Amino acid sequence: MTEEGGSGTRLVCPACGRAREAGGRFCPGCGLDYWRLAAGGTVESAGGPGAPIKKSRFGRKKQPTPEPSPAPASMPVVPRPAAFARPGAPPVAPPSAPGRPAPAAAAPEGAAPAGTPSSGLGRFTQSLRIPESPRSRLIAGGVAAAIVLLIVALVVLRPSGEVASTTTPTPGPSTQAPDEVIAAFFKSVRDPAAAFEVKLNGTFTQTTRGKRATGSIVADVRVVGDSLAGTLRLTQPGAPAFSGSIVRIGLQSWTRAPGTAWRQQSLPAAADTLNPFAWIATVDDLTYVRAGPGQGGHPTEILQSTKWLSGTQFDDLILGLTDSQRDSRMEVEATDAGAPLHATYQFTIRGTVSPTEGSLQLSGSTEFTFSHWDEPSTIGPPA
Repeated sequence: MTEEGGSGTRLVCPACGRAREAGGRFCPGCGLDYWRLAAGGTVESAGGPGAPIKKSRFGRKKQPTPEPSPAPASMPVVPRPAAFARPGAPPVAPPSAPGRPAPAAAAPEGAAPAGTPSSGLGRFTQSLRIPESPRSRLIAGGVAAAIVLLIVALVVLRPSGEVASTTTPTPGPSTQAPDEVIAAFFKSVRDPAAAFEVKLNGTFTQTTRGKRATGSIVADVRVVGDSLAGTLRLTQPGAPAFSGSIVRIGLQSWTRAPGTAWRQQSLPAAADTLNPFAWIATVDDLTYVRAGPGQGGHPTEILQSTKWLSGTQFDDLILGLTDSQRDSRMEVEATDAGAPLHATYQFTIRGTVSPTEGSLQLSGSTEFTFSHWDEPSTIGPPA
């Protein structure tokens, strides 16, 4: 590997004789690995002319792939000067002498010792490097934002098992036979001490000689047996209007218009319709129609009566007609126990007033709502 020259000894390649470049590892002529040869290998194992030739895909001679080998003792590796070190990189420790273990690098302040669980986590986090190019950073940021949005959407749109159901419970079938329902209803509404509250809202329409007149009835009263108390507003074709408070106890009654004192006097005839059940005489006045829609998950029943339930309210009108006709129909929804909930009452009166006045027709429709059935209550005379 040496050649005598005029100026002294000159290093040459032992395989091809070409002069060796200072500091170079491979021969520029034949590719001989000087380091591998110095480590005790042969010219063939070091990639000399006797080694098999590797070619690239384009047919050109390919340099043999260098394999890591220990640096020869005569050519120590010179560490990179600090001026060329990458900013932030840990300093490179110089190689130790052969046969002597390399000194352990000093751990940074606050770092966990090697071999602990946190050290493994540190090596993992150090392996995750942020891309240095602006484009790579933009792509990485977009991917991270998309992942965050996906997680938020999954959390927000996840169905909750604790959300209360808004489905109305379907009432079960009635355990009462139709006759039993009618009997329970009749016993409830015809109880002499029946107590309840009722709100009603009705309209009237009267047609005479082609002229049409309308009226209405609105009431909110408390009923206890034959007594009642509350408010009543009434406008009826062919009758005086009324608006005020009313009280009836047995055969005595009182009225009070807004802003006036109580007066003991008879109530308007329309007060007889505030309790429509008062005119039902027997169970034969009722028929079972069908099961109701239910209320609060409990079954209800629909009953019907075609008996005239308007009391004496239109007696004067009917007496003034010839060949008069009247018909009515009430449909009521009640519980299995017989307590009424809602009712609709419709009626029609037809007849002839006189040969000169012609015919007359009066029709009406009233909605009833019942509540606080059989709650204890008393009604006393007004103060």
